[in-house]
Amino acid sequence: MRKEVLIAIFIGFLVGILIAYGVYTANRAVKQTETLANNSALSSSEPVPLPSSDFNLIIQEPENNLVFSEPEATISGQTEPEATVAIITEEQEELMLADQQGVFSTSISLISGINEVKIIAIGKTGEKQEKILNLVYSKANIE
Repeated sequence: MRKEVLIAIFIGFLVGILIAYGVYTANRAVKQTETLANNSALSSSEPVPLPSSDFNLIIQEPENNLVFSEPEATISGQTEPEATVAIITEEQEELMLADQQGVFSTSISLISGINEVKIIAIGKTGEKQEKILNLVYSKANIE
């Protein structure tokens, strides 16, 4: 019995050392990652585009939280001329350019229930505007 107790103590001691070494290594790795992140953030020479006050994204149609009885909706709006516009839904992604006046329009499919539609406009110089619409499609008769 004495031999088994000594073996159990020895194995417990080894497991404890392995756990302590794992915690030490993890803490050291986290500190190194934080240091590298701080150094790279300070030494970044890449200019970050500042948001322009005249860059805007206006959704003209449809209104937020609108209920549809048809499985399609038209998304239209206005932004900077020739800006890239992305419309992202649960089932599809549309990518287009706004026209010379900044107008864009597309038709999307709706799924039954609440549809979160994300509209992102990116200007020529990197400015970005984002809007989220919640549209509801219901097959029930709405009166």
